Amino acid sequence: MKKEFIYNIFFLIVTNLLVKPLYIFGIETKVQNEIGPSAYGLYFSLYGLVFLWQFINEPGIQNYNAIYLSQNKDKAFEHIPRLLGIKIILFISFLTVSLISGLIIGHNSISLYYIIGIVGIFFLSTLFVLLRTSLSSIGNYRIDTWLSSIDRLLLIVVIGTLFLLQFRISVSSFILVQLACYLFCVIITLYFLRKEKISITPIFDFAYAKSLLKSSMPYALIILLVAGITRFDAVILERILPDGNYQAGLYAAGYRFVDAANMFGYLFGALLLPMYGNNIKNKIKVNELFDVSFRLLFTLSLIIASALFFYSKEIIQLFYNDEYDDAIPVMRILMISVIPIIFTHAFGSLIFTMKKIKEYNIMMIIIFIISIISNLVLIPIFKSQGAAFISTLSQFLILLGMIYITSKFNFLKISLDVFIKCISFFLLNVSVFYLIKNFTTINWIFMMIISSSISFLISLFIKLINIKSDLSSVS
Repeated sequence: MKKEFIYNIFFLIVTNLLVKPLYIFGIETKVQNEIGPSAYGLYFSLYGLVFLWQFINEPGIQNYNAIYLSQNKDKAFEHIPRLLGIKIILFISFLTVSLISGLIIGHNSISLYYIIGIVGIFFLSTLFVLLRTSLSSIGNYRIDTWLSSIDRLLLIVVIGTLFLLQFRISVSSFILVQLACYLFCVIITLYFLRKEKISITPIFDFAYAKSLLKSSMPYALIILLVAGITRFDAVILERILPDGNYQAGLYAAGYRFVDAANMFGYLFGALLLPMYGNNIKNKIKVNELFDVSFRLLFTLSLIIASALFFYSKEIIQLFYNDEYDDAIPVMRILMISVIPIIFTHAFGSLIFTMKKIKEYNIMMIIIFIISIISNLVLIPIFKSQGAAFISTLSQFLILLGMIYITSKFNFLKISLDVFIKCISFFLLNVSVFYLIKNFTTINWIFMMIISSSISFLISLFIKLINIKSDLSSVS
């Protein structure tokens, strides 16, 4: 299982290093430039508003499904068609609540059409992930891995073609393209499920839906709280400031790179969840699998965060036009949050698998309250920089809470040797980036690549990452 994890995560990293950065840096930032900070700020705010109700669209059934199917593969044939029926019911509820909330806070006309489109994007994208999760949970890890980048690849091809044809991208066209691409991805994934002889015709079994939703409700609360902590700040920015659209646009420019970095952590988490579930079912200890993911995610998060932090100014000026220069300090603050955001995936998947959801939710409620109150206080004073600071603080609090939960229930014990290696790597990594940034005169892109490469080699040298040992030791 550990060997399967290593091979799959290697493929995920390689493909996502090629595809997803190209989408984010080559396509999405160009879309932001084309639309402008104010118009994109409105889209980003509406996206955050819809995201707040994501718990209706995806009330934790993805995590529940991954654990359930990994431990009950023989139930897939009756489970998945009913799951599709549940998703359709949830979509209707999701759309209704999103539109009502938009009307309540003062949105009208074109904003409501945007909300409908964004709801569709959320529905199709979560359905795509849910179907992929079903494939991996019944043992098709590699098909899931191969499908992991197809959504972004399609968006790159379609939007890139539109730019080549000099088609002017608007918020409306950007939404429509996403809808079309995600619909195609869902169809492809349904095809692979059909090859497994699993029916893809939705079954509306309300008794089954009630039972499943009851089981997944604790996860739904998590999704609501995560949405409130990570996305509602953009809504507050756009609604309470005189230049709210512009400030939300600046925040979106910086947050784009947080999303980019978190893709790697998310991929780890999505792969770890069914593997943890399978290990627990077969009474295999998860410590060894966790140890590998812990060290990989720690190394990855530090290198990515350092690269983005030290070169925030250069990155903003490379990918955005002059209208986004005010986003530089916002991005620099947000880049610190990349460390806990990526790193938490090592703990989160384990907490979900061990079903310590109550403790996790209590922690998130406390952080949610702190986040909302702090944003209402700081945003009127510091605007988008205040939102960035609170976002970063919240992510570190989440990480500390996860560490507390795992240690409280004795799930894992990090050895003193690994702890010392982590501290050493942190100090050496920061030193490398600082020294190369301030004492060399070569092109900044080369400086960033060299710094990242040296840091990775340091992780190998101090054996924080031990490729030979990790590959040969199979649990």
